[in-house]
Amino acid sequence: VSNMSNSDEKKDSVYSNTNGMPMNNGKNLHMDLAKGDVANRIVVCGTQSRAMTIAKHFDAEPKPVVITSSRGFTTVTGCFQGVRVSAVSIGMGVAMMDFFVREVRTVVDGPMAIIRFGTCGGLCPENAKDGTIVVASKGSMLVTRNYSYFASSGAAKSGGAVPYTFHEKAAANSEMSANLQRELIESCGAERVRAGLNVTADSFYSSQNRIDPNFDDENHTVVDDVVAQEPDALTMEMETYLLFHLAECSKIPIHATAASIVVANRKSSNVIDEPTLLFLEANGGVAALKTLILQPLYFPYTIRRCERYSPLESKYEYSE
Repeated sequence: VSNMSNSDEKKDSVYSNTNGMPMNNGKNLHMDLAKGDVANRIVVCGTQSRAMTIAKHFDAEPKPVVITSSRGFTTVTGCFQGVRVSAVSIGMGVAMMDFFVREVRTVVDGPMAIIRFGTCGGLCPENAKDGTIVVASKGSMLVTRNYSYFASSGAAKSGGAVPYTFHEKAAANSEMSANLQRELIESCGAERVRAGLNVTADSFYSSQNRIDPNFDDENHTVVDDVVAQEPDALTMEMETYLLFHLAECSKIPIHATAASIVVANRKSSNVIDEPTLLFLEANGGVAALKTLILQPLYFPYTIRRCERYSPLESKYEYSE
């Protein structure tokens, strides 16, 4: 028989509520972050090694702080040229991007600027060659598997459903996209930089037209269908659309854009070599950081601009 009171029971609970599932220690559930642990300006990527490569360019002081969660997220926060920034690795997929955007939003006050810097497949043999970086200046389109189509009942298939759904595009921040393209050209060379439409898929396999003989995917024409509908589509990966979509839906401004290194061209079957990949990761990461610190954090419905955040005083300094 327990003599624990209701107040003691609540005090000893792991979670503070069952909505966002925040922890009673003040941190969020999956990223292990509390207020002050992550900056308003963030470069987000898939691999921890890329986040660490980017963080090598942070200022020596204050010493960058690394937080790695049990769910596979790594957050490195420091300063770049005196401005507070973070580099975060999240793994792959729209679900991981959803965790990231929502959970950093809960612990960051005020507007945010986020750049996804990752890798992708190229959809165009001319403008998305292996070894190029493509800025998603024209936004992102989402391709998802229509799970009902493959249901054993066959009802959706017999009713005229299609196996893959192409969703309406989500927009990138035009100001950040232009600045990012300029910084990438300066750091990586104009011959390596392109701009166009990103395509995000909900699978590395079926909705990206990869043929797997072990499963019934009916995906042989997915890439061709995407390019036929969207001729400006240059890249395909698994995260950018969710970033742009949630930026559009956020009640407090999130300014977002993305750039992806083409590691394999889906049309030519050419792949990137390791020295080129390492060069683009390092130099492209610096370009992303420079773009972030240029971006004013502003509320679009007012003329007040948040120029700097003071983590020690937990307040913004505004200029009219």
